[in-house]
Amino acid sequence: MLTVGVLLLCLGTVIAQFPRDCTTTEALQNKNCCPLFKGSPCGATFGRGTCQIVPQSRAKPTDRVLADDRMNWPTFYYNTTCRCYGNYDGANCGYCKGSWNGSDCSTRLDIQRREFRQYTEVERTEFIAKLNYCKALPCPEYVILTAGDRRYRDTFQFRDASYYDIFVHAHYYASKPIMGVNVGYTFAYGSSGFLTWRRRALHFFEHLMRICTGDDMFVSPYIDWRSDSDCFFCNDENMGDSNSQGVLSQFSVFSSWGVS
Repeated sequence: MLTVGVLLLCLGTVIAQFPRDCTTTEALQNKNCCPLFKGSPCGATFGRGTCQIVPQSRAKPTDRVLADDRMNWPTFYYNTTCRCYGNYDGANCGYCKGSWNGSDCSTRLDIQRREFRQYTEVERTEFIAKLNYCKALPCPEYVILTAGDRRYRDTFQFRDASYYDIFVHAHYYASKPIMGVNVGYTFAYGSSGFLTWRRRALHFFEHLMRICTGDDMFVSPYIDWRSDSDCFFCNDENMGDSNSQGVLSQFSVFSSWGVS
């Protein structure tokens, strides 16, 4: 089975995604990533979370570790980050976890993940329209690190990206090969952490989509390939048809998508 929404990833040339409030000169110099929620770091005043010191990695400071910032994440960039309590979530603990809602994130939402064939034509159209909308809408919560020597913070350059592309670049950042390792290992694939990472990536995608669309019930459908010998959704009304060379049909809404 495959979750829709992870199908149309475009690999860019960027490095990583960061909470916007953690990319100021002061935050980078102090290695502090505890964004404010209503004026309070991590919403501590409201009982949402706390700004905590990140445990230091046990990785040895070899050239390989220095070359790949993910080997010491997040201490490569930050010594303090938010730890959210209970059902609170987000970089500043200002949001609710996946199936929770309400001002105090105590209301449980009845969200059901369905197979794509179970969607009505209207539901499929709405889902694709939301993907297309969030592909174009800039995301104010996160930015992309696009340039600079990662060992020198004053060289960093950040830029905006859409809600959908923030997720795309998060996927790219996790799945690109580990620098300094010749075997081709990645942090996202080919390891025992694959299922855990994939689940967290799905939750992050849905988190971004819910913020973007304002739909707290947004959930990505899945596709059960066991009952799909003809690719049910491979047409221009859904994800798009393609020719014998694998080129996406010009009549698909996704044919206008590009790499951000």
